[in-house]
Amino acid sequence: MDKCIFNGKVINSFDIASDLDFEMTIRQCNNLQCCDPECNAPVRYRHGKIRIPHFAHITANTECDYERYSSKKSDVFQEVQHEIYETLKRKNIQTVDIDIKLIKSFSHYTPIVLSDNKSNFAIDITDKRITANTLQSRKEAYSDLGYNGIQIIIDDATNCELSESENLYLPVRYELNKSVNNSAVVYDRFSKKYFFLRYDKNYYGNHFYWNNVISREFSINEMTFTSKGLSVPRLEDEYEKWIENRKSRYQEYLEASKESEKQRKQIIEKKQKNAVNVARQNQAAVPKKISASAKSKSAFDSVEFHKQTGRYAGTFANGVLESFALNEIRINKSAPNYFKIYSEDEMEEMINKAFTYTESAIRFMINKMYHANSEEKAVFVRIYEECLNAEQTDEIIEKLKILEYTISEAEIFDR
Repeated sequence: MDKCIFNGKVINSFDIASDLDFEMTIRQCNNLQCCDPECNAPVRYRHGKIRIPHFAHITANTECDYERYSSKKSDVFQEVQHEIYETLKRKNIQTVDIDIKLIKSFSHYTPIVLSDNKSNFAIDITDKRITANTLQSRKEAYSDLGYNGIQIIIDDATNCELSESENLYLPVRYELNKSVNNSAVVYDRFSKKYFFLRYDKNYYGNHFYWNNVISREFSINEMTFTSKGLSVPRLEDEYEKWIENRKSRYQEYLEASKESEKQRKQIIEKKQKNAVNVARQNQAAVPKKISASAKSKSAFDSVEFHKQTGRYAGTFANGVLESFALNEIRINKSAPNYFKIYSEDEMEEMINKAFTYTESAIRFMINKMYHANSEEKAVFVRIYEECLNAEQTDEIIEKLKILEYTISEAEIFDR
């Protein structure tokens, strides 16, 4: 236990070792009492080579709430509590106390309580074993009592390096989201160092940055408290610079993306105009329908036919080949769905067939995509994005025409 009653006053074990005369008085005193009002049993002061200063019942008392609470605190918990308490005392903060029973619970005393003219803070020391219900209930209880609840989390801080907040364990994630300044403090049990984390909650570039949490080591002497909670001024300033740098880089990315998209559209428009002019020039020379005799003389090349005419080859009917403009290839959206679920290879094969510029293959793809599930759409979108990001050659531009017409006609993103 970290405190007891001496001559009618509560004293802290942390304050005894710093004054030898006072320590001698306490060690020789036979009137030290447990500070639990329902116990008040005799206790003695202990301070050895292994254990830090504390009080213990002369006769074990398993019914004492304060004894039960204190017995559950690990050595590292005691060390952190002692270090924070001593730091606050050195800063001449007179309204700091330990082990205050703010919450009416037999199992919990608040390790450190800090008060000033502006704010009251209840500082809990936890690890990742704490449950979600406990975190929430303590936060609400402290708030009802007019205290800002703060968690110091003991664990391996290497898990808290620059990362995404959702990958952190619960107590850290909870503190980053629920604290007023979206910060958390982690004490690394191995290196015995403190780490300050800040969360960019107003996150806008989730497809540009992989991380939204910054983590930095700090000295316990840098720790301070503001109306918004625990703070490390040096790292607060670094956080603000980090945010500004992220915003600047993201804005540069947006501007570059806009310029790239503008250039891509200009290239496409130019090539489309050229394609229209070529098609018009060849329209008179190339008939809309090609005789079956021409087909028999040489194998029909639908790709070459499209290059020459800008149209899409249909079927040979009554001895002649039908051809279509892209916007003439439509589907019956009220027809039943007879399609099976396609594998990724089958989807790729179907899309590649549409790139032969034949009306039947394109119509088939539109039909399939109108009834496609999410996995099938994902394959289609992947191929579409590959074409968008590829060098905009004449072939790629023609493929994009077919894919974009399919997106519109099959209503891929509208359903």
